Amino acid sequence: MYAEWNDLSRIERKTENLSDRTIPLLDRIADLGDLQHGLEVTLARVRLIDDLDGLAGLGRRVDSLSQLFRENFSDREDTIAEELSSADADVFQNVVKGRQDIVAQNTKINALVSQAVDKILALEKSIVVAQIEFGNQQRDVQSRQEESLSVTWAIDTAKTLGEISGSVASLAILTKDFPLETGTGNTGTRQSLVAEINILASRLARLKNLEARHDIAGVLVDYRNTMLGPDGVVEALSALQTRQAGQEQLYGEAEAVLNNIGAWTRSSTQRAAMEFRQSAAETSRIVERIRFVDVAFNMCMLLISLALLWFMIEVRMISRIHRLTRHIQRMSRGHLEDPIDTAGSDEIAEIAKAVEKSRLTAAALQRSNEELERFAYVAAHDLRAPRRAISNLIEWTEEDFADEMPADAQINIGLIRNRTDRLSGHLSALLDYARAGQIDGEHGAFSLTKFAEELRLYFNSNSAFEIRVEQDCGPFGAYLTPLKTILINLISNASKHHDRSSGTIRMSSELYPNYVEITVADDGPGIPKQYQDQIFVLFQTLKSRDEVEGSGLGLALVQKLARSLGGSVSVVSNPDVARGTVFTVRVPLNTPSAKTPNDIQGLAA
Repeated sequence: MYAEWNDLSRIERKTENLSDRTIPLLDRIADLGDLQHGLEVTLARVRLIDDLDGLAGLGRRVDSLSQLFRENFSDREDTIAEELSSADADVFQNVVKGRQDIVAQNTKINALVSQAVDKILALEKSIVVAQIEFGNQQRDVQSRQEESLSVTWAIDTAKTLGEISGSVASLAILTKDFPLETGTGNTGTRQSLVAEINILASRLARLKNLEARHDIAGVLVDYRNTMLGPDGVVEALSALQTRQAGQEQLYGEAEAVLNNIGAWTRSSTQRAAMEFRQSAAETSRIVERIRFVDVAFNMCMLLISLALLWFMIEVRMISRIHRLTRHIQRMSRGHLEDPIDTAGSDEIAEIAKAVEKSRLTAAALQRSNEELERFAYVAAHDLRAPRRAISNLIEWTEEDFADEMPADAQINIGLIRNRTDRLSGHLSALLDYARAGQIDGEHGAFSLTKFAEELRLYFNSNSAFEIRVEQDCGPFGAYLTPLKTILINLISNASKHHDRSSGTIRMSSELYPNYVEITVADDGPGIPKQYQDQIFVLFQTLKSRDEVEGSGLGLALVQKLARSLGGSVSVVSNPDVARGTVFTVRVPLNTPSAKTPNDIQGLAA
């Protein structure tokens, strides 16, 4: 424990020493980060501001940043960066001043161009005055009847005035576009301007008899001085280009200073981080030694606790849960003879008691179902002998007394024969129903198309009903006898309970990953919704047996066979909307190796 306290004291001293060295450096880095950000924002804004007032405010901001710059990068021996000095702060002030000079020069150029435009307007007005003067002189010549002189002079003067107007229009265009040429040089535009002024002067010299030409000449001289004079637009644009080139150089110098600040900031940050890492590594080694003893002790205690906990869990929970799971799995496969251990008073014991109660209930239900099926089988089988004796007595009576028997007696004898035949059908259906849970038939590949061909031969006597396969998913594995029995009963019901002499029965099959779905649809009258649950009940029919011959066991047999296969059967019909009924049989895709008949009976139970 003493060694641990000693190591902790060493950690505390090293931490204080590290703080004394790095905190001032980090403060300086933070200040320089703010300075760099402020200078970068200022450098970006100075390019965008075009008015002197805004640049004046920005200049004050630059002065404060430059002062902070000088404080951090003063020319003293302990300067923090050899590449930087306080003189670099002047670069940013020069950038603002240079931008102010450019904005002032642009203002001057715009003013000169505006003056030149005014001169162009004055030239246009003077030309209008000359045209008026020319019109007056032309009328005077005509009044003196000097026709030959009048025509020649008028044509020359009018042509010259038109050419002068065209030259003034060209000067207007050159004046308007002249400031746009500053980016690429204005030598060509200047030459065009000089040439156009000279052309205008030569054309103006041909106006000998017009006094207005003196005004035009005076205005033209003023225009020429405004554009080409010592302080004209051309000279101002040349000076602007020089200042812009110098400004771009200042931008480059300012960006270089910013890059140096960033480089120093990054190197200082890395140096501080390295010192922190070194201190952290040494601290980590000391802490690791402190932690080793604690970890070793805690690990020993944890292993002991885990061993005790595992013993308790294994004894009290996991092994019991495994046993309970095995019992439930056996119950799901139909093995209900083994009792479940329900000892204990915890939650697992309560679950075991509930499962044991379910096992007893399922076993009792299984015995009840077996006894019921056995009784139905025995009763149906034993009743066949008396039914056969009654049929024989009726047949002998008809043979011996057919001529002497009154008409009413013959009718009664016929009714007895019909009832015994119906009883024979009931007994056969009852035997089928009793054997429905015993899936002992052949397992093989079932094809709906081949089965439909067999059905057409089976129902050959009732060829008015068409059996159509609309979709066949192909052969699939199934217990053939119960599946065929299901489909035969559904198709028989469809034709038997049809309200017309002919109809269509459609079948389809669709394969899914774990089951196959077969549908049997007819175009009969349909089944009202309130009777759709009743049709699967034993001995239930929607019509009297005198109207439709049937035992009332067909759909009950279908449902029992479907359940014995581990599947289901459902019905969809709505006579209020459309005719027809659709029965859907869904059975799992079983193979003999995957699910035995006993397993299927367990699922059905």
